[in-house]
Amino acid sequence: MKRLIALGPDFVIHCIEASDSDLDELRRRDIPVSITPRSNIFHGKRPDYSRLFRRGLTVTLGTDNVFITEPDILAEAEFLYRYQRKLNRLSPEQVLSAITDNPRIVMKKLNIKMNEEKFLFFPNEFLTPYQLVTRPNYFPKILIIKRRDGITFFPSKH
Repeated sequence: MKRLIALGPDFVIHCIEASDSDLDELRRRDIPVSITPRSNIFHGKRPDYSRLFRRGLTVTLGTDNVFITEPDILAEAEFLYRYQRKLNRLSPEQVLSAITDNPRIVMKKLNIKMNEEKFLFFPNEFLTPYQLVTRPNYFPKILIIKRRDGITFFPSKH
């Protein structure tokens, strides 16, 4: 961990073999962790991601190895939630924070500005966090892209 910290990382990826004291050090230094569950499973790794959340780390969810899985963040979130059910459960809210709030926290910390923002709108629906995590493609949705030059709407092909 000392060599990693010496590099001065803005964030780290995976951390699936980090010790609890390593995770505590990342938390103390406010270094976020990005995880890629589907890729790790493909490569034979079976970590308990709840360790990262329990330690109070800022956890973001990403996709990895696009040649193995589609880069679909909703599919990654659903996979993480279902996978963790056999270990130490993560709440739907924790999983959603890893794809919504936490990435924004990291981007703000790193002073990364977005040229566009994307939002999912589910017309005529009020979905619970559980529904958003476990059935993201079950409900018709509209992708809204907000750019400096205006807003564009893309209805899903449901």
